[in-house]
Amino acid sequence: MTLQLQRFINGDTNYITKHNSNLDLIEAAIASLELLASNSTAASSVNVAKAFQALFGVSASLIGADSYKCTGSGNNLTVQPGFCWRPSLNAVVSKTTITTISFSGVSAGTWYITVDSSGTPIRTNSITEAAYSIVWTGSAFGTITRLLNVVWGAADEVAAQSSTVLGTSFTSLDSRLEASENKAVAGDLARTYLLGRLSKSVAGNSNVTLTADEANNLELVFTGAVSGEINISVPLSNAPRSWLVINNTTGGYKLTLKGLSGTGVAMPVGTAFWVYHDGTNILALPKAAVLTLPYNTSITADFSCADIIKITLGGNAIITLTGAKDRQKCMLELTQDSVGGRTITLVNHRFGSDLTNITLSTGPGLTDKIGFIYDAVAAKFDVVALMRGF
Repeated sequence: MTLQLQRFINGDTNYITKHNSNLDLIEAAIASLELLASNSTAASSVNVAKAFQALFGVSASLIGADSYKCTGSGNNLTVQPGFCWRPSLNAVVSKTTITTISFSGVSAGTWYITVDSSGTPIRTNSITEAAYSIVWTGSAFGTITRLLNVVWGAADEVAAQSSTVLGTSFTSLDSRLEASENKAVAGDLARTYLLGRLSKSVAGNSNVTLTADEANNLELVFTGAVSGEINISVPLSNAPRSWLVINNTTGGYKLTLKGLSGTGVAMPVGTAFWVYHDGTNILALPKAAVLTLPYNTSITADFSCADIIKITLGGNAIITLTGAKDRQKCMLELTQDSVGGRTITLVNHRFGSDLTNITLSTGPGLTDKIGFIYDAVAAKFDVVALMRGF
């Protein structure tokens, strides 16, 4: 802005006119400067208010978890220091010291604590932008309730950078959330394992490898028409785990549950086993005392599953003995069905000089018990006892 002021010279007769003209120009210039300054301040004030709203909300809020926190004892209300966003003032107000407000002589009722323009908490009967409501009985404090939302302040941000539970510190919100989410995912997987039940068809005669999600179920149930003995592998490496495994397939073939390497556990049709993975092998937990097998014309009596195996004969059967450890005592309990007269052919056994053959009872419903002791050197089940007609 350039002011074109008139100059006075000797002999002027219009100096009053020149003076007034100059004064008008100066007044107009000052008014323009004041308007510019006013507009700049107003714009700045509006921008700051909008920034506060973006950070702390369009309504009043407390900045920091313990800001202006109120507690009562006796006749005195103690108010902690803190920060408060007051939209009606377009300002964030604060106080750095504790304030004590006496309720001695104050009438009973619900009172409110509001933070004034200086940051000082005051008692009032107005709920407008009140931080806390205070129930006062006339002699004691009742319920003290925070009314304003809390937004995180710097102290909260710093506190959130360290986790006592996780035992570590973080430099960013993202890294803190990622660490927590990883733990949450692990917990979800653990819950799935504890409550999960997989029912999977393994029909055919091809080996099957479970996915990691499938293996992450406590109960594994296998179904389908199986046409040959197959292996079912679980994708674990050096990761101990246990399962309840159930062979609900048809076809009469056993399944073997194993890891990607190492040994496994053979499961005849209709059996259920608790098994565990030791990091290399899958092993059976202590076997059941008695295992009942369904009838088939060809049956595998696996004594790694139980010491006593029971079968109700629905017809003649070939029974293959297997799975025992050296010197293991085994018993085969065979019950005639309602027809009776069923016969068996044993495989992998041998007789001594005293007991040279097995003739089963023929009456319907009768049970015969055959005792064996397994000889690992000979790889035979020695027949040591026969009890008939129970």
